[in-house]
Amino acid sequence: MDSSSSLSSGQRRRRRRRAHTAEEAAATLRKAWCRLRLSARDPARVPPWDAVVLTAASPEQAALYNRQLDRARRLGRFPASTAAIAVPDPDGARIGSGAATLHAVASLVRHLAAQASKEDIAEFLPESNGCSEDEATLAAAASFVAKKHVLLLHAGGDSKRVPWANPMGKAFLPLPYLAGDNPDGPVPLLFDHILAISSSARQAFDNQGGLFIMTGDVLPCFDASNLVLPEDAACIVTVPTTLDVAANHGVVVASKDGGVDQENYSLCLVDSLLQKPTVNELIEGHAILDDGRALLDTGIIAARGKAWQDLVNLAHSSSQTMIKELMSSKKEASYHLQHYDFSFLHFGTSAEVLDHLAGSYSGLVGRRHMCALPETTACDIAATAIILSTNISSGVSIGEDSLVYDSVLCGRIRIGSQSIVVGVNIRRVLVYCGLHDNPKVSIKRDGTFCGKPWINVLEDLRIEDTDLWNSTSQADKCLWTARLFPVMSLPEMLNVGMWLMGSACDPDGKIASLWRKSHRISLEELHRAIDYSQLCTDASKHQSDLAADIAKACMNYGLLGPNTFHSFIEPSSGSMSSTFGNLHPRKAFVELPVRVDFVGGWSDTPPWSLERPGCVLNMAISLEGNLPVGAMIETTEDHLGVSIEDDAGRNVYIDDLASVSSPFKESDPFRLVKSALIVTGILGQKILSKSGLKIRTWANVPRGSGLGTSSILAAAVVKGLFQVMEYDESNDNVARAVLVVEQIMGTGGGWQDQIGGLYPGIKCTQSFPGQPLRLQVVPLLASHQLIQELERRLLVVFTGQVRLAHQVLQKVVVRYLRHDNILISSIKRLAELARIGREALMNGDIDELGGIMLEAWRLHQELDPFCSNKFVDELFAFADPYCCGYKLVGAGGGGFALLLAKNPSCAKELRQALGESSTFDVKVYDWNIVMPR
Repeated sequence: MDSSSSLSSGQRRRRRRRAHTAEEAAATLRKAWCRLRLSARDPARVPPWDAVVLTAASPEQAALYNRQLDRARRLGRFPASTAAIAVPDPDGARIGSGAATLHAVASLVRHLAAQASKEDIAEFLPESNGCSEDEATLAAAASFVAKKHVLLLHAGGDSKRVPWANPMGKAFLPLPYLAGDNPDGPVPLLFDHILAISSSARQAFDNQGGLFIMTGDVLPCFDASNLVLPEDAACIVTVPTTLDVAANHGVVVASKDGGVDQENYSLCLVDSLLQKPTVNELIEGHAILDDGRALLDTGIIAARGKAWQDLVNLAHSSSQTMIKELMSSKKEASYHLQHYDFSFLHFGTSAEVLDHLAGSYSGLVGRRHMCALPETTACDIAATAIILSTNISSGVSIGEDSLVYDSVLCGRIRIGSQSIVVGVNIRRVLVYCGLHDNPKVSIKRDGTFCGKPWINVLEDLRIEDTDLWNSTSQADKCLWTARLFPVMSLPEMLNVGMWLMGSACDPDGKIASLWRKSHRISLEELHRAIDYSQLCTDASKHQSDLAADIAKACMNYGLLGPNTFHSFIEPSSGSMSSTFGNLHPRKAFVELPVRVDFVGGWSDTPPWSLERPGCVLNMAISLEGNLPVGAMIETTEDHLGVSIEDDAGRNVYIDDLASVSSPFKESDPFRLVKSALIVTGILGQKILSKSGLKIRTWANVPRGSGLGTSSILAAAVVKGLFQVMEYDESNDNVARAVLVVEQIMGTGGGWQDQIGGLYPGIKCTQSFPGQPLRLQVVPLLASHQLIQELERRLLVVFTGQVRLAHQVLQKVVVRYLRHDNILISSIKRLAELARIGREALMNGDIDELGGIMLEAWRLHQELDPFCSNKFVDELFAFADPYCCGYKLVGAGGGGFALLLAKNPSCAKELRQALGESSTFDVKVYDWNIVMPR
């Protein structure tokens, strides 16, 4: 019988989604990274962890991990308010993850007690009960910590099955997923991605303190913001997996009763836990699900509220009575299991690492990152090889799907396919083994070296096991303890290494003799001898030298040019001078729509648009049945000079035209029109000495709307002036002129606003760097059905939050001029999403457009976390059940929001819900797409 027939519809949907694992993983990771950066940059809006704790195997390893935590803080992974410590197992003993958790929590209590002020813990001090002041302070600190939100990562261990990661720890092995998003930044580590995923879990605790436990060799690729944690209880997060995977891990057995089954997860009680069970044990333990899978123990555990309080008390207390009470109450406690269907990436072996880099997730991988490579004609490096933080000279050959990290390779070195090369330079001992070797497996259990059983290795090399091991116990003889690796000069190490790996012959026994006479060490001895401080220093120097060489090469090839932002703000040049045609008495009336942007904003803004390509997807809309922005310009003989009036009843008369000069005061309500007068060159016309101008402007939208009103109004004024002057009033010419208007005004801004208002309908516009600006506006040939559905599903909502674009713009421009890597990668992605969004609309896929809007909104918050606020966050959370996408228009910070409903019915329900809500004082506008005539 086909087991899939017994699946629920929700399970089948989840199965189908897994067919797009890599694509979903990329979206999940990008969302998680956005939240991580926001929590570091704006912790008041996106709460971070109060503490990040790593467990380590030894004090030396803990020192290394503390350096990594310092690195993470410098890179903006968490804010200054987050405590970050690494805790070694006591006395060098391996105490297991359970005891390590208690020890780490106790250490955190002591750490925070030492850091906290008396005022912080005063409210938690117990009444006098005969205990000492230190004991009372520690007890208060425990109560203080129980209110905190803590991420605990089990990262301790020898990394025996991934020996090349032994010095750094598996949690800190390179994982260049989405490295292309930040091409100039450091190589992302597994730890960085774990931090990103865990950052989304923080909100699941709400106001209850809690602990979130993860393991350092696993990346669970799921949206942790969807976690539902039971109050005052412990919860295990698990994922269904195949039985072959389950047999190599822990398996959670779920209770058959009392579960809650949602579309994205199931919540139930835990019956038992099986450790690396056989198939028979899975059957006997009732661990196999109806679809033939089992629930994997991912190592993700959450304790919230009272469960966390009990754990803190147990950790810091030495009272055996309390321990017994807690253990007895444990029998009656409810342990919950939360069951998701997500990607579980385990980095337990070298083969698994390569599989996650070269297999299903290869599309996420940045294959060249912070590396110096020779010309392709001078070396042979496979396109699928991954080169990270490495300097490679001519003549080096690297095969398919290999990983090279933190190395210097020169000469005629050949690295085969599916190989891993880490930390290779002339100052270190060369260590090597087979990809599938398990250093923990003994000779008795058919352990291997370079893929061959040890018995065959000894026979082929004509050496004795006493050359490798002192122990007489066969169980202790394994790759981890084998004194295999000689300490000698680099050429000698290479020759001996080729012989040991079976790639070189030794007919006269000279290499074997050299090897026997040498001082040799094992992986275990190497692990104990690691100078972690020197290791970090060497790695930092290597990466700094590499970055300096890359920057020098870029300058030599002219790839780092001077900033050209200053050259664009000249008020008029070329054709925009005083050589315009004669001014004839006439009247110009210009009405324009406003624009709403789906994605691509910021790529249109100088200085980006002057130096890099841009792309924006937006559309022109009317509000409440009207074109809301306009200008009327007419010549008059009633007066000389210029009379200006706006829709607020303000007016000014300028009789001295020479007084119209920049810079203008920010408080000047007419600086937009004055700037347009300068840019169009009309002030240089002699005919103004015989007649005057009367200009009236209006914008029937709320102030700070984010609908591009200022730029579109400037476009209306410029277009009207060009009409009056009988000059070229083409849309592209007006758009370029408005860019200059905004620079003179001092508000900055890009080209998308005026493009959005000048060109009707939906359009995807690309810009090409250089001066003058070149734009390619591609109208979307939308069907009537698409237009109708979009108008029925998209809500255009004024939030009531006033925003000023230039305040956001100034921050972003400063970051760009500093070559901020995150900003550059985010804007690149926005431009890419604009092209993807156009394709989605061309295919009539409005749901995909919603997903693009969500990613665009996350990227906008990357650019400036203050583009949102608590009110907007709450509004979007309120709208989320109804929507497939949402974002603020423009640069954010307030103004209008776009809420793209899942279907027309959801749109009606959301509109009604907003109208009835006492929380959100917002206005939902009637709107229509302004189509070409």
